[in-house]
Amino acid sequence: MPVVLSSLPEVLERYEDSLAWLRGNDVRTNGTRLAAYRVTMERAVAEEARERRDRSRVHELRNALIEASEIIEIAQIDAVHLAVADVQRKLRQISSGPVVMAPEPRDPARDYAFEFHTAAVLQRHGEFGGFSRDDGDLTVTAEGYPAECKRVSSLDSLRSRLRDGKAKLTQLAQGGSPPGVIVLDLTRPVRMAHGPIIADTDDAFLQEAERRLTAYLKVHLMTERNVEMLAISPVLGVVSRCLSGGSVGDEANVRRSVVWQGCSLHADGSDDDALFRRVVRAFGTGELMEGTRAEIDDAVARVDVRPNRRP
Repeated sequence: MPVVLSSLPEVLERYEDSLAWLRGNDVRTNGTRLAAYRVTMERAVAEEARERRDRSRVHELRNALIEASEIIEIAQIDAVHLAVADVQRKLRQISSGPVVMAPEPRDPARDYAFEFHTAAVLQRHGEFGGFSRDDGDLTVTAEGYPAECKRVSSLDSLRSRLRDGKAKLTQLAQGGSPPGVIVLDLTRPVRMAHGPIIADTDDAFLQEAERRLTAYLKVHLMTERNVEMLAISPVLGVVSRCLSGGSVGDEANVRRSVVWQGCSLHADGSDDDALFRRVVRAFGTGELMEGTRAEIDDAVARVDVRPNRRP
């Protein structure tokens, strides 16, 4: 998704509507992290009206916009997809958890929010197959290709999350499911390593967001060891997401962006590679970034990728 350029009052209005949608689906919002984001944005709107922005709270506004924008997307999911009891259970949990993304690996609220956000993106492009009824996460396109969503809390956990996704897709395939993709959220390790993006223009902001994710995928995901582990028929490839926040020009001009990138695990031109490209097109031409070799090398050269702590 491009950098969000909506005015802050417009974002707040849409967020209020989204909170009402959640409450209509029996999700508690009062006294939760979701209510805290509303308070932060209300304060910022009032300061903006007085032309007096408290710069010491800019980091709070960045965080609130990132989290609130995800909720706004989730609130677009059609009710027909929410009828299953297990889906309702997951939805009711997305308001829990800390206001700021916690360092602890366990954060079920954001795990489930990632699943719902992925579903919302696919639905926007008419390619959401529905939440899985076969003990998986969700499906892509009318053909029902499974997508296993894994939020990565640290680089140390990346390989185990990949193994979990591979195991689930293998299990589903043994039960007759078509091959699928692992969908990763790499927001936390990238954000924790680099902090907010500070750029002169909106284009430069988005380019830096893309570079950061590209560099991490090259250095940590698409290693020979990982590709060898994952390159089996049930696993077509990996789609990764990163949410970024920061400022453009003046520090008070807060921005948020979402970048999705796809990595095929199979030989170019193979049937599995062709099928992977069909599946990732479901994320929309404006969503999925596919870099050239030169762009990937440039990203790695520009971004000081955080090393994995394990030897």
